[in-house]
Amino acid sequence: ETLRAMATGRERCMYCEDSAATDIEHFWPKSQYPDRAFSWDNYLLACSGCNSNEKREQFPLDAAGQPLLIDPTVEDPRDHLTLSVRTGKYQPRRRDSQESPKGKWSIKVFGLDRDILEKGRVDAWHTIPALLVRYGAACDDQEWLLALEVQRTLCRTPFASVFVWFLDIAAGPHAARFIDARSLRVLAQYPDIRDWL
Repeated sequence: ETLRAMATGRERCMYCEDSAATDIEHFWPKSQYPDRAFSWDNYLLACSGCNSNEKREQFPLDAAGQPLLIDPTVEDPRDHLTLSVRTGKYQPRRRDSQESPKGKWSIKVFGLDRDILEKGRVDAWHTIPALLVRYGAACDDQEWLLALEVQRTLCRTPFASVFVWFLDIAAGPHAARFIDARSLRVLAQYPDIRDWL
């Protein structure tokens, strides 16, 4: 139940954010690290696609023996990944001309570059403005139950990280290049939206 509460949206996978989280995943694989098999902080909720089909027993480590995969329970994936809102592709974040090793390995091991995931992120990007405009209209008309339902719908939508990216871009200097004026107006008028996730 605690893992379900930690998952985004409607109990989405902590890696791909698309599929239903059906598996208790051991971040440190139990076959290689049996001493961590029953450690609470080693549990994640994941889908069988990411857990069994993609990650399997892959667990790359750096020279110091630390994981080269993003643990979304203790790290912000945005520290290691960037999102192209036009293509839905994740790329490793670059710092000082270097790609984030965790970003690179996480994309590879979890299969975050699967076509279906990239299309889903693009779809999420295009869905968010429509829901925000609908939320703004409901609030303007004092239709509070509708506004609440739109909020719940947006927060349950797969690919919650796309909404986080959306809010980051909306707060930045180039927001108008990526986000329509109606959505930006709603975000300015109802700043509580930034605290929804």
